[in-house]
Amino acid sequence: MPFFIISLASGATRMALEGDLHVATVARLRTELVGVARRRPSAVEVDLSRLRSIDAGGLQVLGAFFAELTRLDCSITVIEMPEQPLRPGNQVWADAILNAAGLVN
Repeated sequence: MPFFIISLASGATRMALEGDLHVATVARLRTELVGVARRRPSAVEVDLSRLRSIDAGGLQVLGAFFAELTRLDCSITVIEMPEQPLRPGNQVWADAILNAAGLVN
């Protein structure tokens, strides 16, 4: 699964994910996300608009990442996936990420 992560001079980080995010493709990404959190960015922009699909394993990895950024008081901006079964803007999509992050009781 292709992705890029760019640290900006402002202390923010931009990242984009492309293709399919599932249990078989998250291992390398998980390592990179841990590295991003360790750098304690002031803001992170995550572009999911080029993802074709995401499964429960992918949601868990993103959820854990967002939870860690929240713990670090980092601003998070998400550019959502287009036209997926969990449609962008749909409460189901938001709930899935928040539940994976442990941010919903």
